[in-house]
Amino acid sequence: MGQFQGHFYGKVDAKGRIVLPSGLKVSLSETSDFFMTNSLSQEKPCLDVYISSSWKKIVKQSESWDRWDPDVQLYKRFYLAAAQEMSLDSQNRIRIPSIFQDHLKLNKEVLIIGMGEKFEIWNPVHWDDLKSQMSVKFDQILKNLSNLQKPGSKA
Repeated sequence: MGQFQGHFYGKVDAKGRIVLPSGLKVSLSETSDFFMTNSLSQEKPCLDVYISSSWKKIVKQSESWDRWDPDVQLYKRFYLAAAQEMSLDSQNRIRIPSIFQDHLKLNKEVLIIGMGEKFEIWNPVHWDDLKSQMSVKFDQILKNLSNLQKPGSKA
């Protein structure tokens, strides 16, 4: 499974393509197929990109949820139904479909954020807003995370 790390700025060309930075290409080397879908963080739009094997796990997990639950239906409509299977072209570019460009309100620049099993694509303006919000809360977030129980450890 790919492990995506770091953050990278890129340019969107006239056809809606971005060149993937070399750090991400290494993580994608096991496959050239991946899934892209719309997402939100703190009400800021972004795109989530997964290699196919990771995406299939997400879909499989969602199949075990109560299909009548309104939150499950909303999640599936917004996140799963929007997903598009993509491939890298011969020049290691990915095309951001116009529906996703609209979701991000993209201009010419993107920010790509490595998030472990996925990477996110952001409009830098939205990222800067989110980063400001996160900076204010980061000490509290660290404290909360340090209190989480690790799997297999005793309380």
